[in-house]
Amino acid sequence: MIAVADLEIAFAEFDNRYAHDLIKTSLRDNGGVVIRSAIAPQRCAFYRDLITKTHKILEDKCAEEGFPVDRDDCAATSGNGWGEVAYHLSIGQLPPGMFENVNTGFSIFDLISSFRFYRVMQNFFDGEFKISPSAHTRRVSPHSVDQGKSWQEPVIWHFDAQYHRPQHFSLNFWVPLDDCGIDAPGLQIIKGDHLKTQRFVQFDPDTGTFDTDRLKSINENVFEYFDRDQLFAPELRVGDIFVIHNWTLHQSLFREGMTKPRQSCELRVMQNDWTFPE
Repeated sequence: MIAVADLEIAFAEFDNRYAHDLIKTSLRDNGGVVIRSAIAPQRCAFYRDLITKTHKILEDKCAEEGFPVDRDDCAATSGNGWGEVAYHLSIGQLPPGMFENVNTGFSIFDLISSFRFYRVMQNFFDGEFKISPSAHTRRVSPHSVDQGKSWQEPVIWHFDAQYHRPQHFSLNFWVPLDDCGIDAPGLQIIKGDHLKTQRFVQFDPDTGTFDTDRLKSINENVFEYFDRDQLFAPELRVGDIFVIHNWTLHQSLFREGMTKPRQSCELRVMQNDWTFPE
């Protein structure tokens, strides 16, 4: 098991250049870094409340329009108006546009809108980056009765590039809005550099494609190919941020006995090139 200190930094240390170098080094070598006490808990609580209320407002509107929020019922209508909204809700997600349509003047990216976060992104990408359209909020529940009805089941092993713009190297600022990793599902990664994942799935940067059989192997049998000893599964508190990149192997941290649901935000920024920014 990786020593927690290898993948952690305190937000209070951000006033020196070493902190930014450490973030970039950890993302290059490990695939992630935890930034402790990065956001005021009160700010997280405010956005958690907004997200909860937004789900309720949209669920009521979907029901009114004849699209109940149930994944089994609304998957077939996922490309059609309120059916699309119902489908996103059924898997526990709010894309930025859905959130902003209900909460005029607010964005989920406001959570990381301070100058200090801008400096993190600028230093990592050497000044060239943009907001990814693949951001969203997520709600995960350990209870099967909730899953597919405005909450998602714990997510299996994957890497973001298989779903979101593989030809653009990106960061995911994973922001827990509930304490997680003990009583509620959190996030865990397999330590490693991006090249190992790219080579394993035989990524072709010219076409943005992968070997589909190898993708399936990661999703279903990851530890046949990657080292279980490289697992990093931190306990996260409200206010922490777990930063990973789009080639980091990760899944929900879920253990038997977890009883509480968890809400989080996945805030992605990206560059135009597919390679790690050196």
